[in-house]
Amino acid sequence: MAPCKATKLPAFTVSELNNEVKSLLESSFRIIQVEGELSNFVRPGSGHWYFTLKDSGAQVRCAMFKNRNHYLNYQPKNGDKVRVRAKVSLYPGRGDYQLICDYMEDAGIGSLQQAYEALKLQLQRQGLFDQSHKRPYRSSQNVLGLLLPQPVPRSTTF
Repeated sequence: MAPCKATKLPAFTVSELNNEVKSLLESSFRIIQVEGELSNFVRPGSGHWYFTLKDSGAQVRCAMFKNRNHYLNYQPKNGDKVRVRAKVSLYPGRGDYQLICDYMEDAGIGSLQQAYEALKLQLQRQGLFDQSHKRPYRSSQNVLGLLLPQPVPRSTTF
């Protein structure tokens, strides 16, 4: 760390700052349990799981690596309410804090998913999903537009 000329305070590089914050987070929060609703759940080819846990007021990004998630006999999906056991960490490359999960269990249907399903049912009862409200899809279009560049004279050189 080099001292700042104006204040004589040491100046961190971004990498040093993120690594320091990561150390503080990981030493302050050992293993915790967090309950929330799953969203943005993805399973890339690596076998790791990446998702967001949220409630009505906040959200946190999470990762569950392949060596932990393959022990689960539960297949999570968006909208599930889950309880995870995790450690708090920071991904230094982005400066985002996240939960690194080592266990997950089903805790029911999330309240946001329940609200969505209730609204969907209400709209369905009002008949807003009836086929009579849908317009037929036109399979052939009558108009086709092309955008072409301005022609360049042959004598122009670049």
